[in-house]
Amino acid sequence: MGYSNATVQAAYNQLQVENNPTVRQQLCDQIIGGMDNDYAGIWTCTYNEYRPHRAELHGYVYNAMDMRLLYYPMYDAPVEYPVENVRTSQTYASIQEAVNAAVDGDTIVVHSGIYRENVYIDKPLTLRGIDDGSGLPVVDGMGTFCALLLDGSGNITIENICATNSSGTYPTIDIHSDHSIVRDCVVYNSSSVGIHTWYSNDNLVLDNVVFNSHMGIGFDHGARNNATGNHVFSTSDIGLCVSDSIDAVLLGNQISDIPSNNGIGCYRSGGILIMDNIVSNCQNAISIGESNDTIVEANTISNGSGRGIDVGSSINITVSGNTASHCSDGICIDNSNHSAFAWNDLNNNVNNGIWVNGIDSCNISFNNASFNQWGISGNVAGDNLVGWNVANHNMDSGINLGGSGG
Repeated sequence: MGYSNATVQAAYNQLQVENNPTVRQQLCDQIIGGMDNDYAGIWTCTYNEYRPHRAELHGYVYNAMDMRLLYYPMYDAPVEYPVENVRTSQTYASIQEAVNAAVDGDTIVVHSGIYRENVYIDKPLTLRGIDDGSGLPVVDGMGTFCALLLDGSGNITIENICATNSSGTYPTIDIHSDHSIVRDCVVYNSSSVGIHTWYSNDNLVLDNVVFNSHMGIGFDHGARNNATGNHVFSTSDIGLCVSDSIDAVLLGNQISDIPSNNGIGCYRSGGILIMDNIVSNCQNAISIGESNDTIVEANTISNGSGRGIDVGSSINITVSGNTASHCSDGICIDNSNHSAFAWNDLNNNVNNGIWVNGIDSCNISFNNASFNQWGISGNVAGDNLVGWNVANHNMDSGINLGGSGG
């Protein structure tokens, strides 16, 4: 389905073949400028920085990472019955009708269009979006409930779906089932959590984009849930959060532009792996609180107003091979014991490369804490090993530790 405005259509056609970023930005502005009065929020970017732009027609989402319009205007669904059961070839006018009629193991394809409904899935099936040229299908929760609720015995897959406009405390995609997968989806404009698991286990949240939500992705009271390859940005609360959970994996995610909250948070949990994530422009990039047996490894952190990695009241934490620069502090360790902090690069931070307080039986070794105000500083308690660190070219002192510890 095309645009009703000929000028907008011409700009869109040119956008599909234009490679010059400046011209692409101009064409996107033309498209946005030609829309009518059914407005929703939009983000654009200038170089690598996000900035709020003017309003955009309902049904559009703009990808600020590479200047592409991901979703195009959809005034009506492109075909009379845009939802189809692959096994039976039966078509339906709504997603919920198709789900209700499906049996275990069915695949339901959803064509381009805006589906204003709250979809409840309580059987193992696959819900797959199809872009017919008018963008991925959009499930609009209408501000009344979840856009998609996964319940029942599990083994549900959601892929290539855009979900938006949940209400109040209801997540946009809420997972109450085990062994389910949400991948290649785009979730935005949620007043709660974009993608959420609740008392559920062994779920995969893969390669999704979540933005303009209260919280990006949340794992709550579960085991062995996995978030890999997601991009979360512009949330008001934590970008990616694990709470009251065990053995979760947070791998290769990109979290950015959360200036008033944490990029990644891990609270009251154990056995969590936080690895190979890129976190930028957040308050505290990675925050660990009251969590034990957790690994924070090979993450890249930059441009935070608070701490790069903040560890508090935790035991047996391993923090290694991370880079944290241009934060208030590179690593902060507060009242945490029996933990190791090694082989981290903590340079060009406003205050400390590493700051410690009240730690016991910790190993702080082979770190590079240079070009900060202080290299390694704070107070220790108990027996700790602090050795083989590099702390050069700091404005105040290289290593300055006080307290009663060794």
